[in-house]
Amino acid sequence: MNTNLLIKERIGTIDCIRGFALLGIFMVNLPIMLGIFTPFEKEEVTINQWIEIFLNLFISNKFFVLFSFLFGLSFFIFMSRAEAKGYGKKLFARRLFFLLLFGIIHRLFFWTGDVLLLYAVTGYFLLFFYNRKPKTILVWGVSLISAFIILVHGLAGFMFLNNPSLLYGSFHKEAQIEAYHTLEYADWLIWHFNAEVLTETPEHLLIIPLLLGIFLLGLYTGKIGVFQHIEQFIKPLKKIQAASGLASIPLIGLLYYCQVAKDPIALIKAFETLYLQAGGITLSAFYMTTLMLLLRVSFAQKVLSPLRLYGQMALTNYLTQTLIGFVIFFIMRLYGTIALYESALIFIGVFIVQIIFSNLWLKNFRLGPFEWLWRTLTYGKRQKLSKNKGDIAI
Repeated sequence: MNTNLLIKERIGTIDCIRGFALLGIFMVNLPIMLGIFTPFEKEEVTINQWIEIFLNLFISNKFFVLFSFLFGLSFFIFMSRAEAKGYGKKLFARRLFFLLLFGIIHRLFFWTGDVLLLYAVTGYFLLFFYNRKPKTILVWGVSLISAFIILVHGLAGFMFLNNPSLLYGSFHKEAQIEAYHTLEYADWLIWHFNAEVLTETPEHLLIIPLLLGIFLLGLYTGKIGVFQHIEQFIKPLKKIQAASGLASIPLIGLLYYCQVAKDPIALIKAFETLYLQAGGITLSAFYMTTLMLLLRVSFAQKVLSPLRLYGQMALTNYLTQTLIGFVIFFIMRLYGTIALYESALIFIGVFIVQIIFSNLWLKNFRLGPFEWLWRTLTYGKRQKLSKNKGDIAI
């Protein structure tokens, strides 16, 4: 069986789903980058509050799960192709090292919401699972995800139940706004490192077990050949689509209740993060299976084709989104001054520009700029960038 051929045949579907996932990630990240805070007045729900409710119910945690799943799948693809060329695990370890370097630079000099560092650190654990049987990988993946949600969010729920004030926390937004509005870049870097990097990075690293579980599910689908032989998995995909969709309904309902109820029942409100995380798993599974089934139809392929090239340049687009956000929240000194609906308009504009840029760039080049740099560093030699007539970028 020609593995490279199979990869070429299904990469369109994977890139399209990756583009869809990146779209949702940016939708959630942009308001965080811009320091948008939406006080929730339940007497009269505003447009900004409805946007925030929509993000919490259908976007937050869902697209991050999708993107993470595809990282695990991409690990399998990379390793399969590397082995076919005579490379071993060291090549992927080298690839992760440079992803880690990108993540450190991204986090230290621009924004602590970076996921590249987390992906790189967690990715090293994947190397221990590559040669395992699919069933073993599946059991580990499901176990890690379930244990994390039940133990971390379940225990957190009981803590919130005993001390409801923990649900609302204490934030020092005034200090953040002052720092973003008044400090020069060199001074901001020092403040950013002490106030954000040192405090947020350890918290982010705590999700490694969950992230590894999601990666393993992606690796599992690669191992059993779901994307290589999608027609053979139509029935299981439809069952997962139905089950995940039905499972998402009560989780969305509980989360909505927690968001809008004037005086929510304490026992329900305390487990709000559990509904958010569990719903992220179930709804992302629904999104993914729905897209996989839709992309078998030629009309859907044409409609969603812009997302394919957008997803093919995921690293470039992801880092560019941060650069655009940095210009807005720091260079233009607009941190904490933009409303959520204005953020939505910025999101739409940036997304359209990135879609156009991705399509124009990949007409002439095989890889996105950062994808090319990452690949060049991984292999230790300059990689071909220009596309010859008839080339297929993979």
